[in-house]
Order: sequence, then C-alpha cells, then structure tokens
Amino acid sequence: RMTVGKMIELLGSEAGVS
Repeated sequence: RMTVGKMIELLGSEAGVS
C-alpha cells in the first residue's frame, strides 16, 4: 500500500523533471 508521502514525493520528482 502506497503512502501519501510516497505519492507526493513521486509527483514532486516528475514535476521537477518536467
């Protein structure tokens, strides 16, 4: 089960790359 923190971290990484 994914945690909210992990999801936010992943989203932040994608946003940073973009």
